[in-house]
Amino acid sequence: MLTRSRNGNELRLFTPADLTAPERWGGVEQGAISSMLLVLWWIENFLARPHKDLGRTGPVCPFVRPALEKETLWLAPLLKPAYRDGSPGPMILDHLEWYLELEPVVGEDAIYKTILFVLPDVTPDEYATIIDATQARLKPRFVEQGLMFGQFHPQCNEGGVRNPDFRPLRCPVPLLVIRKMTSFDFMFLKQDADIYDEKYLRSYFKRFAPDLPAPFVDDIVRIATAAPVQR
Repeated sequence: MLTRSRNGNELRLFTPADLTAPERWGGVEQGAISSMLLVLWWIENFLARPHKDLGRTGPVCPFVRPALEKETLWLAPLLKPAYRDGSPGPMILDHLEWYLELEPVVGEDAIYKTILFVLPDVTPDEYATIIDATQARLKPRFVEQGLMFGQFHPQCNEGGVRNPDFRPLRCPVPLLVIRKMTSFDFMFLKQDADIYDEKYLRSYFKRFAPDLPAPFVDDIVRIATAAPVQR
């Protein structure tokens, strides 16, 4: 377990191995430990496996198995007593600088670096106001830094990329997740099914195609962010 103090709170990052060793739990509430163990079960039995409704071959998330094997996945419990201003957002931002410092910082393995914030005491009637709202509010800040910030909870209705009726973001425990942006993440940078978010798209090109001429990027962004013509 890794620890760091920030703004009067002790931040904790658990590896999967830490959760199998009670002596490493460091006074964290049993409910939070149980929830993190349930998240690991969900990763192993859902995210890291193929699914008949996914719409493609391979596991639901192709990055989670390598992250486990390379030991670049951490879980952070966030409980309501530690919230500031009634939101987990400030504590998540407390972790951001730490995330950027965690190894690997560079190299091929850096794309597998992930923190899963586990929020076990968020109730179903708070999924929209705490989980979804925090994700929507903070995502622009993360995308600007070449990161993705996602939400998972039992009622998440976002559909799969290849099958809109598939619900890949449904997890038995509410989560907010930081990970590196990859070249495949262009599909998650849309305002809706047809229109891209201009700021997200410019961040994407800055990261993955920095040598493209600026006028060409402007044309791509203009086309991708325009409402489709109704026929």
